[in-house]
Amino acid sequence: MEAFLRQQGITLDVSGPVLKIYHMPISAGAQGQNAGGPDKTHALVVVSGLNSEQLKLAAESFDVLSTPLPNSDEMQVSEFSMPEIQQYTGKDTLVPGEKYPFHKLGFDDVTIVGLSPQEKGFSFRLPSDFAISPNQHVDLDLDFAYAAGMATNSTLNLYLNGVFISSLLLDNVHGALITGYKVSVPTYLFRAGTNNLSFKTVLTPVHNDFCSFIQSEGLLVTLYKSSSLLFPQMPHRIELPRMDLFFVNAFPFTRWPDGFETTFLLTQPEYGVASTMMNLISLMSQKNGYPLFGIKVSTEPDEQISDELIVIGRTDTLPPAVQEHAPITLGEKLKIPYPVFKSADEASALAFSTQKSGIGQDKGLIMQMQSPYKEGRTAMVLTSPSYAGLARLGETLWDGGLQSATRGDLLLVDFDYDERRQQRYGDGWEVKAHSMDTGNHFTTGKSGAISTVDFYLTSYPWLYIIALTTVTLLLSLVIYLMLKRHRAKRLGTTE
Repeated sequence: MEAFLRQQGITLDVSGPVLKIYHMPISAGAQGQNAGGPDKTHALVVVSGLNSEQLKLAAESFDVLSTPLPNSDEMQVSEFSMPEIQQYTGKDTLVPGEKYPFHKLGFDDVTIVGLSPQEKGFSFRLPSDFAISPNQHVDLDLDFAYAAGMATNSTLNLYLNGVFISSLLLDNVHGALITGYKVSVPTYLFRAGTNNLSFKTVLTPVHNDFCSFIQSEGLLVTLYKSSSLLFPQMPHRIELPRMDLFFVNAFPFTRWPDGFETTFLLTQPEYGVASTMMNLISLMSQKNGYPLFGIKVSTEPDEQISDELIVIGRTDTLPPAVQEHAPITLGEKLKIPYPVFKSADEASALAFSTQKSGIGQDKGLIMQMQSPYKEGRTAMVLTSPSYAGLARLGETLWDGGLQSATRGDLLLVDFDYDERRQQRYGDGWEVKAHSMDTGNHFTTGKSGAISTVDFYLTSYPWLYIIALTTVTLLLSLVIYLMLKRHRAKRLGTTE
């Protein structure tokens, strides 16, 4: 690195973990600019160290810089530490069983005024694998006040994700200050990932005759930040694969916010592979809101990995175990699903064709499945027949249309080049995405696995009914035999 910098006319003495920022140098002979002078509109950031540990320390320090400090152009790093974290504690994620005042969720005291006020609210996240029970409720304790002089049909309405869920009647014409007003919301109304809770008022003055003056400034409600929300404890259990959840908060690879127990498997040390990995890590960090310092990277395709697994590589370099278990069976012969008709159960509307054919160089595949190396773990595969296609697939991950269209366990991505689009927008590649659910599901729990008993009881609920019925019959038989024996003993004593 120091040799490269010297070629650019920069001298840097690296004696430890260091961060340094320069103006971007312009090489001699550059056209249209001052040859050899600095480009003051762009920056060159150097992150370096004497060995891999020092480089890691410098890179992690650079990753968390979020304030204007330091004010110098160079920083020598001596130590770095991150706050302690637990599972399911990513950005804005609620911990079940803990009471959250609204101010901890970014909601301050707010006064809603007038006849047609805007909604006020806040967003929060729930773990993607909550097994929501229909008989559980979220407790809202609301502290609010409303003004005098309003009609008794005035209301404060609650909305969850834009859907009306409850209404509070403001029926005291003299106004009121109310604390601890309880509202119970069924948990099944919430969704995995991001939720939005909002409030909107419908306020009516007492006197609203046709010719009377309406003072809208007297129509007001204040909702206080001391209000709170309590989400109940619930088990972590979910049926996967669900690629839509990956584009919500990178689940299940971010059960630990830093990506602990997640391994990236790179099949070849090529630019397209590395570029796709960096795009994927950036996307996951953005979705989850926490740097992925806990992930591991492997370049050994034959390694048996027990973590959550992300495989990136050209199609013909994927490990055989991954090829065999993929939704599209890859290899010499391809087993490809084709949608036949639309139905409520998408997997039942697929035909499977085993064929000897090929996948076009201008296509990409994103797949999810149960890891072939560890039951209960998830494997996600990003692949393309070419390294150029793989690099383009990594860039396409940021496309909003692709993210919103993703579901199930299989995503086919077409890259179509249009010369007119290139001339008009400077980017001639158009992305077309097709999602499918091939029906190869599995159940997993909080730690990325699930016990055999839990697996069968959740996958086959009729087994639970049979087991419960059997236990009831056995218990009844035992009680019957005990009573019969006791009766015979009593009759014998009487005789």
